Amino acid sequence: MPGKARLYLPGGLFHVLGRGLERRNIFLDSKDKQDFLDRFGELAQPARPG
Repeated sequence: MPGKARLYLPGGLFHVLGRGLERRNIFLDSKDKQDFLDRFGELAQPARPG
């Protein structure tokens, strides 16, 4: 049975989970991990107060 659709709120806060199925690694090596973090950091915005 499919899960429920996620609610998207522009400007909302989201929890990002970085884990593979059966808790397997999702990165091939440290360079792969750093590439992900660099890309994610470019898109991430700091949370707005209150």
